[in-house]
Parts: sequence; C-alpha cells; structure tokens
Amino acid sequence: MASPASDRANILRQTAACWIVNLFVVVCRLWLTLLARIARLLVSISPSIFGRFLVLKRFAGSTGSVSSGSKTKEPKAVTIVLAETDASRIDIQKVARLVRWCIEEKMCYVFVYDPAGHVKANKGELLSQLSTSAPDWDFFVQAGWEKAGAQHGAAPPPFFPLPAKTAIVHALDEGNSLTPLVMAARNPQILSIPRHPGVDENGLPDVFSGLSPGQLKDLICELLGKSAVLEPDIVLVVGKVFTLAGCPPWHARFSEIYHLGVLESATRHEFDKAMTSYWKTYQRFGS
Repeated sequence: MASPASDRANILRQTAACWIVNLFVVVCRLWLTLLARIARLLVSISPSIFGRFLVLKRFAGSTGSVSSGSKTKEPKAVTIVLAETDASRIDIQKVARLVRWCIEEKMCYVFVYDPAGHVKANKGELLSQLSTSAPDWDFFVQAGWEKAGAQHGAAPPPFFPLPAKTAIVHALDEGNSLTPLVMAARNPQILSIPRHPGVDENGLPDVFSGLSPGQLKDLICELLGKSAVLEPDIVLVVGKVFTLAGCPPWHARFSEIYHLGVLESATRHEFDKAMTSYWKTYQRFGS
C-alpha cells in the first residue's frame, strides 16, 4: 500500500505535467498566430514590391522592336478617366494620389477627365493635395485647355520638355471633349477648303475628303493649344464600369487603356499591374 507521501508526490508530478503541457500548447498557439499575421503581411506587401520590380525591369528593357509590332516607349503623358456615375464619390485626395503615382513613373503631363467637372471645380484643392504630398515638385493645374481655360497659379512652363520635378495637370470635363472638334470644324479655314466629293474606304460618299487629319489637328492646336492634340501613352479608367465616358476621342487613338476599378479602392498594386502590362505590350496600330 502506497504511503500518503508517495500519493502526494504522484499528484504533484501529474499536476506539473499538466501545467507543462498547457504552457506548451499556449506557446504553440501564440507562435502560430504570430506566423499567420506575418504571412498575411507578406502576402499584402509582396505583390506591390514584385509589381514594382516588374515595372522597373520592363522599363529597363523597353527599347527596340520586333516584327509583330513596336515596343511601347517611355510614357510621358497619361489620361485618367474618372468614370464615376456619382460625382460625390470622387475624392480629390485619392485623385491626387493617383496623379502622384503617375508622376513617379515620369508621366508628368496628366489629363484628369471627369465628365461632371467635379475635379475641374475643385482644381484648387487638387493643387493643394499635390503640393502637400510632393512638396519638392512644382505643379500647375489647368482647367480645360491652355488657350480656353482658367489656369490655377503661375504660368506653366513650356510644353516639352518640362523642367525637372515639374508636372502639368489638365482638369477636363465633357465640355472639353468634342468641343475642340466642333470649334475646329467651324473655323473659316475649314469652311474655305474646297469640297471634292469622293468616296471613303467603305465606298461611301465623302464630301469632306479635302480635309486631312493633319489639317484638323493643326487647327485644334491653333485654337486650344498643344495640349489639346497631345496623345497620351496610357489611359487609366477609374470607376465601376470600364468606359471612356466621353473622353476626348483623339486621346485614346493610340493609347494603351487599363481599368483600375473604383477610385476608393484603387491601389498601387493595381497601378503597377497596369504599368507592367504596358511594358509587355507591342503596339501594332491596327496592323
């Protein structure tokens, strides 16, 4: 028969073993929780870092051409289409953040097209947000085109090349879309061009065959300035629906178009994915 002292010793050993097992379980759970949080953090960060690496890699090897098309060139101009059906959902701070991402990729000529004109009406706030986020940059925010809009701040620098750390932003609305074409079409220079009825590529009558695209471009440039005929390399569509929402048509003639989703949830990762796709593209211009 075991003595009381032996029974107490067995009970103490069993209790100590239970405590050790429980402590081991608690420590393992804490380590697993910590590892899970680290894994989630790495998953959220690594795509952006990886996307950024791909952008730089594509930028470094972007020159040259192949028989199937020409490699995309270094982008200098970009159009941001805010295809939001409700203008109240357009956050100027988030617009400024998207503009800042563009200038970080050396796209220092930025067109922000908002059909309702919300950005255009708040160009002062946009300038303030940009200046706050990048104080070492000089920003010029123009409402509309340079010859037909109100400029905010000092006179902008010459068209191209821009001085270092200088960016020009044009806030456009639906009035700046087809209006230049209409104004150019009503220009006396066009009205004085002899009409030579002919046929177009589809065999249909073409009474305007005497006007070349180059002449129309020159007239738009003369009426509204060089920015009105600048063709951005990239068009970024922000909104629930993938649509250009009446964006100036010549701005999308040769541009690569990407959809970033809704403005409030647009991330740098999605922007980097668009830039990576741009550097992968070989442009054929319809051929």
